[in-house]
Amino acid sequence: MEHQIDETELLSKKITKAKFRKSIIEEWDSCCYVCGKHFDKITLDHLVPKRAGGHTTRFNLAPCCSVHNRSKGEFGIMELVDAASRMES
Repeated sequence: MEHQIDETELLSKKITKAKFRKSIIEEWDSCCYVCGKHFDKITLDHLVPKRAGGHTTRFNLAPCCSVHNRSKGEFGIMELVDAASRMES
């Protein structure tokens, strides 16, 4: 099992990943980056998809509700936001 030291605490990779994900969601106040609505359960989405060269970093991840995460598919953030704004008009 891989471990990481967090200050003076030795943490498993699983706990480190959970803290990383939680910190990003908290920064966004559990709001979807597409629709702006607050959700108790929310996923993280790659802004630049991994298949398009995006990396799993704090600056390339944002909370996304399940509806928008499923509808995004292989599109990038700009295509998704444009489509969402057209649907609201």
